[in-house]
Amino acid sequence: MATGERIYRRTASGLRAIQAEEPELAPEYVRILAIIGDGMHSDVVRTVLRRHADHMRIAELEAQGLITG
Repeated sequence: MATGERIYRRTASGLRAIQAEEPELAPEYVRILAIIGDGMHSDVVRTVLRRHADHMRIAELEAQGLITG
């Protein structure tokens, strides 16, 4: 895999975060976690999440341990 290409995956913590009856995450984060699911290539993530703010949220979700990539 070339540099910069990644497969993002939702972690067990990420799954619990979106399955909670009252999620503690903002809807934008829940949406991204739902989209990424069990695995999504970084190119697909960039296509699906076109807004710059969404790309920033990816980094935040990764820092929180809710996704890995």
